[in-house]
Amino acid sequence: MVTHVSPLKKRAQSFLAVAVTGEKAKSKVFLSTGLPYDELYAALIRRDEKAIDPKDWKLGLEKFLGPVEQFSPKHSRPCAFCEGRGFDKVWDGPCNSDWHPQKCQRCEGTGVRLRRPRA
Repeated sequence: MVTHVSPLKKRAQSFLAVAVTGEKAKSKVFLSTGLPYDELYAALIRRDEKAIDPKDWKLGLEKFLGPVEQFSPKHSRPCAFCEGRGFDKVWDGPCNSDWHPQKCQRCEGTGVRLRRPRA
């Protein structure tokens, strides 16, 4: 992970890059974003369990992946039909006491609005 801290804005931006060393990761971010190289700081966030054989390493494996926000989980919206509960009350009798919970058909019981592919 490469972080850019602007001395003027006092705000940090983080980027992901794949490289053998921190210097190469900073270089990939510098070339892709144009941010000042001397304001970039690299930190290792993942190490493979097994080292890659130097014969198999190619420069094409080193790359700029993008801003960290791009990889964060999206905030999901609650299902509008069951209001995020995951179930609906279903009435199946002549009395008011004949309401019982049933799994929501729209969100399939998750309580989260499912994204449907557009046809």
